[in-house]
Amino acid sequence: MSSRARLKDVAARAGVSVKTVSNVVNGYEHVTPGTRKKVEEALGELGYVPNLAARGLRNGRSGVIALALPELHAPYFAEIAHHVVRAAAERGWTVLVDETEGRLDRERQVAAGIRAHLIDGLILSHSHRDHYGGLVGFVEQYRGRMRPELKLYTGGDLTFREKWNRGRDGERPVSMGALDGVALQAAHVETVCCDHAHTIGGAFTSGPIARTSFEHVLPNTLVEPTPEDHFTEEERRGRLVPDKHPDEHATCYVVQGRGLVVISSCGHSGIVNTVKSAMAVSGVDKLHAVIGGFHLGVAPNDYIEHTVAELKALAPELLVPMHCTGKGFIAAALREMPGQTVLTNTGSRFTFGV
Repeated sequence: MSSRARLKDVAARAGVSVKTVSNVVNGYEHVTPGTRKKVEEALGELGYVPNLAARGLRNGRSGVIALALPELHAPYFAEIAHHVVRAAAERGWTVLVDETEGRLDRERQVAAGIRAHLIDGLILSHSHRDHYGGLVGFVEQYRGRMRPELKLYTGGDLTFREKWNRGRDGERPVSMGALDGVALQAAHVETVCCDHAHTIGGAFTSGPIARTSFEHVLPNTLVEPTPEDHFTEEERRGRLVPDKHPDEHATCYVVQGRGLVVISSCGHSGIVNTVKSAMAVSGVDKLHAVIGGFHLGVAPNDYIEHTVAELKALAPELLVPMHCTGKGFIAAALREMPGQTVLTNTGSRFTFGV
């Protein structure tokens, strides 16, 4: 067949239901031997290949095992790989074998689950160093294993401007540097300035975040002013101004059967504004999860309570505050949304699936 065989194609060939075919493909025991044989014959005749991505959405697992070995030509390691692949196949799993040559960096890459060749694109939420600090080094290390046409999606060309941390107690502001666009260009990474939403693989960006709620940008970094920052000429003249983050955007997914997942990163534009912008772009009102930093550590209590109330009205099934969210918001969220609020730590991994 020229097109990929589907479960319903196999079901029609075998004369059984789609559910029965699914049971056979997923290794469920409660199928009679005669029916199983008919389905297996139809699978072979049609050349059916399971869709691992769809399977991952259904059960929250990828169906893929990563196996890291120092070398493959040595009989001992070759035998290990043989038995792992054989055992995995019996369970319907796929094994990705990596030869690390005994190098610690390669072993760490496999352990971290990094598959550079599977990266569809890079998304940078905004240009604070704690969000892009390792980006250039990551690209330089793995660029040879990435797809030739790799793009970095940013919220605008202001992403590459220098930013300053506010000085304390009258001290002068301290530069936190800027993202090295020249290095990324040298690594053949194309920058896409997102003045509208973009799709990247299964993800999409929110595009510019509409500021329609009560929220406003709370104190953070300083920048050299530009017309895009909406300061008057007098305000811009010869001084640094508060960073309004006109280039901030969010990363989002629509999970089948669950709804919208919004990753805010920092939420300087307001977490409520961020979620509503993602809803408007996607056309999906069912909110499954809001995850990321909400930058409310410096917010007064009444502002925090208002934010929690607005989020509660949006009815997320999961609320995962991280990073710069602040203790005040987390305490309020646990009080008002105890069943939805999930606490996390550095290194936590979340899988959203059906």
